[in-house]
This record gives sequence, C-alpha cells and structure tokens, in this order.
Amino acid sequence: MAIIKAQALSSLVYRKEKTISLGQRLYVFDIDCGRNGNLFTAHGITATKSGGILLCLWINEFGERSLGKVISIDGKLQISMDKNQPLYICPTYIAENGNGDICVSDVKAVVVTDAGGMLRFRYKGNFRESNFDPYGICCDSK
Repeated sequence: MAIIKAQALSSLVYRKEKTISLGQRLYVFDIDCGRNGNLFTAHGITATKSGGILLCLWINEFGERSLGKVISIDGKLQISMDKNQPLYICPTYIAENGNGDICVSDVKAVVVTDAGGMLRFRYKGNFRESNFDPYGICCDSK
C-alpha cells in the first residue's frame, strides 16, 4: 500500500499497484499511457467531494523529458497543460480544497487549478532564491 488518504466520510482511499479502494468499492485501472515508450507512474491520490478519484501521474525521469498530469479515474478529467505549457513536472501529492480547486505539490511549486483544470496560480515560495520544495499537501474542507 503506497499512499493513504482518509476522507471525511471515514472511508479509506488507497492505491496498491493497479487497484484503488474507496470504502467498499474497488477500482481497477490501467495507467500504462506511455509517451515515447515511457510509462506514467501513479503517485498522489485523492477522493473528491463529489465521489471522484484523482491521481497524480508522472514519468520517472527528471529534466526536460519529465512530464506530469492529473487524471480522474473515470477518464472525464485530464489536467496537464495551460496555454501549451506543461503545468506539472513531477506531481506527487494532491488534495481538493473547500472551493473544489485541485491543489498539487510539484517540484519547487504548489500548482492550483479549478475543478475543470484551468490554472488558478502557481506558488514557488517567498523569495527568488528560496529552497521551497513541498513534500505533502493538505487543504481545508470548508
């Protein structure tokens, strides 16, 4: 079991290999959506207020070839670009805030989009030379 998230409804969400459990329901998913022979790996997971499940995916390469995205398990949502620029490098942790915005910790930034995937803002720390590198993420639920 790699990542665990407790939901307000006291159900448990977790990811193990290619399955996700949400309370009593078990979802089987395939994330082998490759790019130039590279495979995306699931990292962060969250359950939304509407009952959906969002995953952070990224190719396990750093540098110019690194690419990340956020997808919903049902396939209705995929967030990866804003104005033809990648939103994420290595999205690792994800949470939904009280407004329904999707908040993701990435390399040296926190990226926040609305529920439809439009970029709201990217926070990179207080100072230009800061060592800001978020590891986890937590949001209010009201």
